[in-house]
Amino acid sequence: ESFTTMPAPGPSLEIFVPRLPAGVDELLRERLPQLCMACPPVISVSGAEEHALQLALKLVASAFAPRVQLQLTSGLTREAAGSVLQRACDGGISDILLIPGARSHGSFDSVLELVQFVVAHSGSMFVAVSGFPRGTKGELGMYTKDVSLASQHIAAGAQMIVCGPIFDVNHFVQYEGDIRRAGVAKTVPVQPMLVPFNAFGGCAAMKRAARALQWSPPKDMQAELDKFGADPKGKAFSAFADSHFRSLYAEIAQRCPLVTPHVVTLNASVAVDALRTVGAISQANIATPTGGSSAVATPLCIFCSAGEAGLQIARLVHERVCPAGSPPPASLNELTIEDLKQCAIPAVFVVEVEADFGAGADVRKLMRALKAQADVGPLIGVRVAVLTLAHSVCAFSSASAGKAKFAAGENLLRALTAAGATALAEVGGTEVELDDVDVSVVPWAQKVREAAGITEACQKIGGPSVV
Repeated sequence: ESFTTMPAPGPSLEIFVPRLPAGVDELLRERLPQLCMACPPVISVSGAEEHALQLALKLVASAFAPRVQLQLTSGLTREAAGSVLQRACDGGISDILLIPGARSHGSFDSVLELVQFVVAHSGSMFVAVSGFPRGTKGELGMYTKDVSLASQHIAAGAQMIVCGPIFDVNHFVQYEGDIRRAGVAKTVPVQPMLVPFNAFGGCAAMKRAARALQWSPPKDMQAELDKFGADPKGKAFSAFADSHFRSLYAEIAQRCPLVTPHVVTLNASVAVDALRTVGAISQANIATPTGGSSAVATPLCIFCSAGEAGLQIARLVHERVCPAGSPPPASLNELTIEDLKQCAIPAVFVVEVEADFGAGADVRKLMRALKAQADVGPLIGVRVAVLTLAHSVCAFSSASAGKAKFAAGENLLRALTAAGATALAEVGGTEVELDDVDVSVVPWAQKVREAAGITEACQKIGGPSVV
């Protein structure tokens, strides 16, 4: 099988507000177009709130701006937070990242209070919060307490967790596992943060930043960094930093294929170079200007089969028709009824059937769980849609199978509705080897959007996608 699809979403990128107006102009004129070649689903803006808001609003109006995320700290007063939020909403910003800040007179006591405030005053905002894996120091200063606090943030209305910097992928895997056990549903996306060390401008600057931000790299990495003190030109550190970033990026892609990293760029050109080295920027990834802000819309959640086609189509549906704030596709194999019960946004199932047109193991597992609880209607209020992916070796075999090749999807939708869910559309279907997804998948997905009350115009990156 061969797949020709538009570029998958790249990593979300973080920039900061330059100190001088000339720096802002350079960022918008030169660096932003370069960064957008990585097809970031989100560009996050950090800095003093008032200046960050002004830059974020400029990004929304920029011809190259994707979704823009504004960062706010708990060090704000309620009056200041309310003012910033109102102007952000009015300016078309629908994403926000809440991070700990130094307390001051009249400020929020915690990020939890800030989450509650934002949810109460700006219900349309897609709210993300910081997470603190090992190697970083969170609001409470203790790993287990910060894990528990993250679950409280989600319970209060936050919809996503952006981790602090990852020095070891094992730390991210452990953190995600721990917060799931603490009660954070699998429908809540968790992003690992990656920092290209070269963006700091040298080993000494990187160490100063680590001390200031209370990062604690693993001992073996710290020992490696200590070797670069006698490297005045920084060549050895530069090589180490490049290798470290490539290694982390590749390992995350291998071990966590449905996870989209969050890359801190520090507005540096070397961050663009780092993204090129890992393939996030290529000639194929050219961002199409959006020409303005994106409307606030209800997100969609996608669950997909473990097969290659399922993942490819799920990513395509996510990129083509999912509005701002939608979490990345999640594995159907790990989905539980409890996760679905907590799914307050429409859920789309991308189901890849087996060679005999039967349901795969992940679908059968879910259907057994649904059948076991059907009498109590666990999914009342949950809105769902099912897209079935079938494989046919030729047009003759396709015609011979008829509608039977999509029966697995029909059965899943019946099981979901029997458990109380509401169907947003009839089962969609496409034949992986034969159909043009622009004809068989995208129109169906757009009908699902309309049925869910989502009217935001879909944004495309690249040309037609054919499977």
